[in-house]
Amino acid sequence: MADELGPVSPAYFFPNQGVWLNQRWGVDVAWDGTDRSGKPLPDGTPVEISLITAPEYYRNEDGTYNWEALGDGAYLSTQFTIDSTDPVVKNVDVSQDESNCLRITAADNQYVAAVALLNSSGIRILSSVVPNQTERGEDVTVELPWMACPARSSWLPFMTTPATPPPMR
Repeated sequence: MADELGPVSPAYFFPNQGVWLNQRWGVDVAWDGTDRSGKPLPDGTPVEISLITAPEYYRNEDGTYNWEALGDGAYLSTQFTIDSTDPVVKNVDVSQDESNCLRITAADNQYVAAVALLNSSGIRILSSVVPNQTERGEDVTVELPWMACPARSSWLPFMTTPATPPPMR
């Protein structure tokens, strides 16, 4: 990791407060969903990204690492699916009962990760819901509080799938 990201500081004891403090590191993955030749992966392709870290005392004199000596805690992996198909808003209803909410029905060919109500500029999230969708491709209906809208005439419904970040403006 030191070769690619620079040295990483370990946890340390902070005597003024009498506590151990951890260092946090973020790693940006500079990959845009393409194969080795640069072509976009097809919609629905499963992907696994793994990170392996090793303390410097596993580094050999020649600069290689003793990977076999590492325990399970040195490995971190996550899986996701390429989803290049946009989600679809199928219906939006304003409740006529005491719940005073927006009922939004949405679908995606994979999973709907979130449904959010944004202000008219698309910058501020007024309300959001993470549906507990258990079946890929099924419709989800969520309720968002209508009272979250300061000006009820200026709002944007927005949905995201797990691999799609919210729009930035």
